[in-house]
Amino acid sequence: MRDTVSLFLSLKKQLSETKKLNVGDMYIDFKQKGFEEDSVYFSNYFCGNKKVCLFFTNGDCHSFLLKMKEVKNEYNDVSFVGTSNMYFTNREDMNILKNKYNVHLFDDRGYYEKTVMYKYRVDYRTKMNYFLIFDVKGYLLKKYIN
Repeated sequence: MRDTVSLFLSLKKQLSETKKLNVGDMYIDFKQKGFEEDSVYFSNYFCGNKKVCLFFTNGDCHSFLLKMKEVKNEYNDVSFVGTSNMYFTNREDMNILKNKYNVHLFDDRGYYEKTVMYKYRVDYRTKMNYFLIFDVKGYLLKKYIN
């Protein structure tokens, strides 16, 4: 019973502190540390003339590399920004992400209420990958769940 009450209280808190994004909504800004760089604001990626693909991954690069290829084909002028709640162990996949897709990765491990997943209402226990495509001004164009 206590665990159930605790779960409901944390869900209530998340629902009151966050907002579900729908197509046409503005991005939610965040500041997060990268795996290999200092902390950066998500809003920094909207200063050019490229669309931005924010993706959430469970750390398995193979499952979303195919979807990234589709996104790249559909939106040629796209920057990829990713968050992961797991450390990437496969360096070959990391190199593909960085060299082929010029991906900027954020480290989203840690206390859930401090993560980007929390802000965007992505369930950290999921094995799926989420892709959010924003236009050059930061408005959500499309959502993919892989």
